[in-house]
Amino acid sequence: MTGARALRGSKEAIDLPILDRSKLVYVGQGTYRISGYYLRVYLPDKNGEPVLERDPEDANSASKVDASLSARVWWAIAWPVWYGMTGNRCFFIGQGGDLFSSNNQPTRYSGMERIPPPNAATPPAEPPNPPWIPAVNDFGAARVRWTVV
Repeated sequence: MTGARALRGSKEAIDLPILDRSKLVYVGQGTYRISGYYLRVYLPDKNGEPVLERDPEDANSASKVDASLSARVWWAIAWPVWYGMTGNRCFFIGQGGDLFSSNNQPTRYSGMERIPPPNAATPPAEPPNPPWIPAVNDFGAARVRWTVV
């Protein structure tokens, strides 16, 4: 999303990144901060469950990401660093490329104390795997409504 690395099978990074990596700060726990929001990217493990990528600051951490599945599905979710001060809404984007927003009510995800669950913007699912599609103009697993921006 930042163009920092080349895409799989390519030697060059993308020319028009979605996010400006000079403004992206890694804060730990698989979380980045940019413009008053925290951001996490989730990829599937071998069982199709969402997991965070390997911690870039820990050379000993192992990646649980399944390369084959993550070539097809992924999602990113952003929430305010301080609810009501740096923002109110949450945002979600997945492999489909559509950006979704929620009013973050009644959950009020905020900071590192109230982090949205990985499946916050997807329809509630039966175990073991969440659906890797967003809840379009509907309520996601986290009980907030997600609409296309």
